[in-house]
Amino acid sequence: MQEVFIKQYRNGKKLFLSARGVTPHSIPEALEFTLEQTLDENSLPWPPAANSEGSVL
Repeated sequence: MQEVFIKQYRNGKKLFLSARGVTPHSIPEALEFTLEQTLDENSLPWPPAANSEGSVL
């Protein structure tokens, strides 16, 4: 499953770069999160943003 996860990240990156026309350096080459984090619905790869009232968006 890990191999498929990495392969699909690379495929998704190629599709995004092609659709948006941005440079390849705009997106990390390697994953910044693990398969386990991706499958965990309570895990976020970055802290959630808060709005002006302090509520999480």
